[in-house]
Amino acid sequence: GTHQLFSSSKDRTIKIWSLDDMAYMDTLYGHQGEVTALDCDTKERPVTVSRDRTSRMWKIQDETHLVFRGGGGNLDCVCMAGQGGGGSGQDDG
Repeated sequence: GTHQLFSSSKDRTIKIWSLDDMAYMDTLYGHQGEVTALDCDTKERPVTVSRDRTSRMWKIQDETHLVFRGGGGNLDCVCMAGQGGGGSGQDDG
């Protein structure tokens, strides 16, 4: 199987790295603000949050993603909890 690492950045992207080949694989685009946190509980389904007030679940194999719009503040953290559950936090005080 393929062992992957995901990284997020202030440049609004998520990078996919191959740990088997120790090489860059691909870049995911979609966020309109810096990506502030990333978690991955399920293979090929990383979840990210951003200063654009969205959370995104990336479907790597399908080359698509789901967008979840937040409330008042910028999203700062995300944590997946298994079985499709998880949570995010924002800076709206």
